[in-house]
Amino acid sequence: MPEQTLNPQPVATNFKAVSRLSPPESPYVPPDSMGDVGPTQVLVPVNGRIKVFDKGGTPGDLNADLDIFFASAGDGSGASDPQVRYDRLTGRWFLSAISVVSPNRIMIAVTDGPTITNSTLFTFFGFQHDLVSPPGDTGGFADYDSMGVDRLALYIGTDTFDALGIVQTGTAGFVINKADLLSGTLTVTVFRGLYPGGSNNGPDSPRGVDNDDPAATEGYFIGPDHLLSGRLVIRRVTNPGGVPSISGNLNVTVPTTTLPLLVPHLGVPVDRRLDALDDRLFAAAIHTNKLTGVSSLWTSHNFQVNASGVASSNGKRDGARWYEIRSLTTTPALFQSGTLFDTAPANTGPRYFWIPSVAMSGQGHMALGCSSAGENVFVDVAVAGRLSGDPLGTIQPFALATSSATTYLVQAIDGQRWGDYSQTVVDPTDDMTMWTFQEYCDDSNSWGVQAIQLSAPGPAAPVNAAPSPVCQGVASIGVTVTGSSTSGSGFFDPGSDTGGPGFANHISASVTGGVTVNGVVFNSPTQVTLNLSTLGASPGAKNVTVTNPDGQSMTGTGLLTITAQPASPAAGNNGPICAGGTLQLSASTVPGATYSWTGPNGFTSSQQNPAIPGATAAASGTYTVTTTAGGCASAPATTAATVSGNGGACNNGNACTLGETCASGVCQGGSPRDADGDAHVDALCGGNDCNDANPLVWFVPVEVTGLTVTTASPANPAWDSQGSLVGPGTTYDLVSSVLSSGPGINFTAGACLQSGGGTSFSDARPDPAVGSGFWYLARARNVCGIGTYGTSQRDTAAPSCP
Repeated sequence: MPEQTLNPQPVATNFKAVSRLSPPESPYVPPDSMGDVGPTQVLVPVNGRIKVFDKGGTPGDLNADLDIFFASAGDGSGASDPQVRYDRLTGRWFLSAISVVSPNRIMIAVTDGPTITNSTLFTFFGFQHDLVSPPGDTGGFADYDSMGVDRLALYIGTDTFDALGIVQTGTAGFVINKADLLSGTLTVTVFRGLYPGGSNNGPDSPRGVDNDDPAATEGYFIGPDHLLSGRLVIRRVTNPGGVPSISGNLNVTVPTTTLPLLVPHLGVPVDRRLDALDDRLFAAAIHTNKLTGVSSLWTSHNFQVNASGVASSNGKRDGARWYEIRSLTTTPALFQSGTLFDTAPANTGPRYFWIPSVAMSGQGHMALGCSSAGENVFVDVAVAGRLSGDPLGTIQPFALATSSATTYLVQAIDGQRWGDYSQTVVDPTDDMTMWTFQEYCDDSNSWGVQAIQLSAPGPAAPVNAAPSPVCQGVASIGVTVTGSSTSGSGFFDPGSDTGGPGFANHISASVTGGVTVNGVVFNSPTQVTLNLSTLGASPGAKNVTVTNPDGQSMTGTGLLTITAQPASPAAGNNGPICAGGTLQLSASTVPGATYSWTGPNGFTSSQQNPAIPGATAAASGTYTVTTTAGGCASAPATTAATVSGNGGACNNGNACTLGETCASGVCQGGSPRDADGDAHVDALCGGNDCNDANPLVWFVPVEVTGLTVTTASPANPAWDSQGSLVGPGTTYDLVSSVLSSGPGINFTAGACLQSGGGTSFSDARPDPAVGSGFWYLARARNVCGIGTYGTSQRDTAAPSCP
């Protein structure tokens, strides 16, 4: 388990990607630890092996020998020093490596998309380093390659040695046009002699600088000055997507540096320490702080320090120094630096930190990963970091991401090869989560390369929502949620990524109780604005949850209150009226509510039932009324009013007349109300229409007449229609049974043959027996009522038709 848990980016997913012996996957020493992360996958290439995983650590389709993987681009001698970068700007994976026989080749592989499967197409390229125009470094060995990728190019830096790989003759930087590469063409520009060899200044082991800024126009190499300690050297590449040119040395003064010590580790002789290389930088990346808009370059290396973290030739431990460099497009300058080191006295066997790499997230937080060991501890992976608000130059205590319990005795030398590379990156989906790829001792005499996900601090805790309460029934309202930040927690969104492909994940929110979140606007690490719809919400206190792009969320319980919407009133008016009369508007009573009317000609009123005396035609139109109770408005109700001139329709207020017209401003005339136009006046107005809303009915049916059986086999009973008497909407029921042998007719034995039918029926029953017969009864029905079978006794005894 981790030795400490104070790291501001706690370890999340954590898995061994490749091992020397456990299981046996690569025999090479060192592994050249490397890896990167894409939208859904983690790709880990090391010496001897390349593997892909999902982000949970489950192996994917690619698990291959690295030599075989790069064979088509090489010279048959194998592949070493692999590099990988996921380029979120193009959604491609870029890999590089070198062949291992002088004059060697630089090899490149590019995927056709962001996800690596069995069907992924890799395109391979290769070139002999000393043949790139202008030729130089003839016959030499290009070693310790680095790779940075930006919008326009790939930047591969190398140390150049003689043909035997012993004497360093200089350093070089190769710029590969990215657009050409993606179209299948290899276009390489070389800048030899970045450090020209001998006792000269210039960047050693130049790192090609990674940069995901979609607006980037310049590229960079960076390394420690070959001649002077306490100095980094940047070389700026202009026009990398066209005909590149490069600047002279851009010197950045940093706190004193020196060279590292070999690293002791538990359980081995004192002359079997691990190699700490030199003061080279292990990786470099430019990233933009999305909260401040400031872009800066982050890099790191290791060297001997004392118990105060200061470079020393007698410090008895190695520390991991990190840098943030700004003003890259003008005069690059150190903004801050710090060192991860052990403060223990030298005679107690302090812990060493070496081969570090760093990255800054879009939140401005930094993560550092490295190997760590000491004479009293085995070799493990250490992670540490700083929050954007920490004092400049500080780093928080480390945690161990692995728990080694075994010794490492692989080479019979003091300075066993170790690491060579280290990589820490930001997840391209959320610009928050970070990953680091580091070497440790995973079993006896075995190395493992660990892939470690480092979680960002969680969101701020929501503590306030304003405004609150919010009314029910509102389609769109802005509510600002304020959060409380502790230990670096905060809301975050990576932004729109202008000019780029955008980020897959953004800040989101949810509210309980039927409240819909239409959108979220990130304001600051402690404030977001939610656009809410309460159309389907229930009244009461609601929980508000804010979720950062990395999926971590915080909930404010009962943070937002929804107030019930008052009932919408029923609206009406006394129109149409004649010009000059009083237009009376009316709204039903809503207890405890106030009223607000609007209407034509600029009309407004706060009365429940306002009147407009002397109304003119300009008062015609739609009037809208809402009620307000508890600060919330109802849904609007409307009523259409008409003010008529002479000859126009009007309403004299008499419900029993229709068709009034205006004459000299007076509503007069009209005829008795026959709303359905069936020539029968409404019974409520003294007429005889039992249903003035149905023109097909006006009376309750009477007894059916004319019931006869006109044929036999089948019988065809028929009867008189009552359509002209009570209305054509009248229908008929028919019941029947067999005549009994006794006296009288048993009406209770009848059955319904027809319900709501016409004035005849075809009886398909078999003929009755000789001496017997059928009896029939018919009655009429309509919406005004049901007629009779002829007598109350029959009506009671005969079965009802449905």
